Amino acid sequence: MLSAKAWYFTQFAAAACIYPYLNLYFRQLGFNEQQIGAFNALRPWVSAIAGNLFTLIADHVRAHRAILLIAFVLAAVVRFSIALVHNLTYLILLVVATEAINSPVGILVDASVMAACEQEGDYGKSRVWGAIGWGSFSALSGVFVTRYGIYAAFVANLIGAAIAFIPTCFIPVQALHRKQDMQRAAAAAAQAGSAAGVAGRKDYIPPLAALDEADPEGSNASEELIGVALDPQPGTGAGERIGAWRGVGLVLSNPEALVFFVMSMLMGFGMGNIDGYLFLFLKDLGGSEALMGLTITFACIAEIPVFQCTGWLLRTLGVNPTLHLVLCIFVVRMLCYSLLPHAASPWMVLPVELLHGVTFACAWAAGTVNCSRISPPGLLASTQAIYQGLYMGVGTGVGGLVGGFVYRNYGAVNVFRVAAAVIGSGWMLCMLAQQAVWAHQRRQCRMAAGEEGAHAPLLSAQP
Repeated sequence: MLSAKAWYFTQFAAAACIYPYLNLYFRQLGFNEQQIGAFNALRPWVSAIAGNLFTLIADHVRAHRAILLIAFVLAAVVRFSIALVHNLTYLILLVVATEAINSPVGILVDASVMAACEQEGDYGKSRVWGAIGWGSFSALSGVFVTRYGIYAAFVANLIGAAIAFIPTCFIPVQALHRKQDMQRAAAAAAQAGSAAGVAGRKDYIPPLAALDEADPEGSNASEELIGVALDPQPGTGAGERIGAWRGVGLVLSNPEALVFFVMSMLMGFGMGNIDGYLFLFLKDLGGSEALMGLTITFACIAEIPVFQCTGWLLRTLGVNPTLHLVLCIFVVRMLCYSLLPHAASPWMVLPVELLHGVTFACAWAAGTVNCSRISPPGLLASTQAIYQGLYMGVGTGVGGLVGGFVYRNYGAVNVFRVAAAVIGSGWMLCMLAQQAVWAHQRRQCRMAAGEEGAHAPLLSAQP
């Protein structure tokens, strides 16, 4: 998928020129840390809501390419206009408009690329080019901003977006349509087949973690069973499209999916604190924009081998253990940031950034694969939107808001201490909730085995 690799490289290279420096731009305009925190919360929340709405529309009318191209162009133009205003009200409106318009772009690309992958691990081989683009241009952008000022970053981003528009036109959206059709066909075939007894239980959602462990090679067993569990209501006909809102409701009614989404928000909370306040913290410690650019480069260097080895990693550890590993390393990363004032130099942040390979690349790859598995027929982009909305929207927004309050009232060090405490305690609760869900699923499996012995081998796998 050359077009996907080219898109990830050019899009993230363009983003590296502006996004890491927006908070510095807001501070330059005279905003304090709490106001910046409000910005950091507002942006992802708007993106989460708008992204889900746009992708629901795209899934419903199958207008994925049109929405992708229109949103990409409009977002680039509106984003550049942020540099032209200094009034707070107008600035808020432009920031909100940019986030809302840009919200479906990454979701639709990720969903299309995931649908086009022959194996689940292939997604990381395309996504790794985003890390290469972000990392290679972040160091250059740091030097560029140091020499020419923050306004030059907006110009560089607009030029990069113009280049990225070319591969955007060739993103394999048709693969997403084929995936949707295959999911519906699987649902119809499963309903008509031997699993009809399970399909009759409308309240039953299959234990996805059990299927993941029983089928590490990523076959379509879980996908077919999902199609059965999400069978259309009587009278609609087998394999017909599930309504957008009903499909989202079915995903959100799955307890195991809910735990996954809470874990996603915890990861987003961590990223909200890092993206929002690490650069301000380094600036307070005497770090330069060049150092800030290098932190991104080091983070992306760590992403590259992880994305490249996604298939092996998920086969070896499994999706769920990988997500738990991510939360553990997030706690370690936050505590390391809190110790930077005691280090010999702000440059000691660079080794810490290598943990980004786990806290982001592992999380994004495992989360994207999991979305493909839990997606109802025809709603892959919408399921991806829920995941990205909770991760990059709700979680990141809350992290930005809480981080801004803590930064202004208790100092930068406590931003990362609080983040470590929140993620650590949330992680423990997720583990307890997951054990409870699995215990309930085992009881359901035993009940299903008693009712339909023919299905016992598939449904009795241990999570």
